[in-house]
Amino acid sequence: MKPIAFALLALIYASPTFAGRMLVSHLDADYHASFEPGPYTLDPASAQDFMRTSIDWVRNGSTKPFLFVESSIIPPYVEKLPNGLINGNKAFHADGEIGLKNAGYSAGTDYVRADAAQLVNELKNLGAYSAIVVASDFGGILTGAELEQLRLQKDLIASFVANGGGLYAMAESNDGIGRYNPATGEADPEATAPGYLAAGNGLLGSETPYGFLPVPVTSKSSYGQYVKNSTLTPFGADLGFTKGMLDGNESPIYFNPSPGWTPISYDSNGRISNMAAIYTGRDASIVPEPETYLLAGTVLIAIGLYRRQK
Repeated sequence: MKPIAFALLALIYASPTFAGRMLVSHLDADYHASFEPGPYTLDPASAQDFMRTSIDWVRNGSTKPFLFVESSIIPPYVEKLPNGLINGNKAFHADGEIGLKNAGYSAGTDYVRADAAQLVNELKNLGAYSAIVVASDFGGILTGAELEQLRLQKDLIASFVANGGGLYAMAESNDGIGRYNPATGEADPEATAPGYLAAGNGLLGSETPYGFLPVPVTSKSSYGQYVKNSTLTPFGADLGFTKGMLDGNESPIYFNPSPGWTPISYDSNGRISNMAAIYTGRDASIVPEPETYLLAGTVLIAIGLYRRQK
């Protein structure tokens, strides 16, 4: 094959319709971005910066909204103050959509939120979205119900990413406050009254963290680890991250080395804290989008014209 043919075919495979961006993080940025600085929220500005950088990278310049996956439950809490407000020092979960809004994203314009029930339809409509952004379960309010729907549509998600869609999944640890009343958010690990749910150690129940990813990862719990002295890799810097985005908050997990994933950063113990991957889906059965056929046709025409000129 002539050099021009090689160049044009390379253009096809470089096209976003043949590869998508994925990022997994040890940080529950949605939680930390949701509050003013405090005993547990610590540095919301760095969490907002991290979340913006992650979302912008996986969207890869697309102007389509992203799909934000999170439950609709009342965030579980441990204690209310005498004035009826939730004690912020004992609020271990938060609605991650608040963090999105604090980071500058607007509902309906920049993102659409979907819980487990809504995902049934939204995952069939992924062409309308630039990326899937999955909330954390601790301190966000992702539950096993959302993970189940994502897992059931794992092949659909793989096709979406392989054809240029993005995927950003925040920390999934299944840690948290244990038993809670979904109608009120009130938590009590010892509760036996009707209405209280036991969801494993947290909100995910028996669902495996990150079980919906096209390329598997292995994560480990590191409950309550304060993040400082992180190491940013050159790859992470190329993606737009800075060291200031990495430190200052607590993290519930870390990652083991996972084939296909490249570390963005390491924690102070040398463990992987954030990873990214480009997924082409060449091992899956992917149906190209219409614009992919158009590009391929253009390449074939160009090759034909080149040969006729010879």
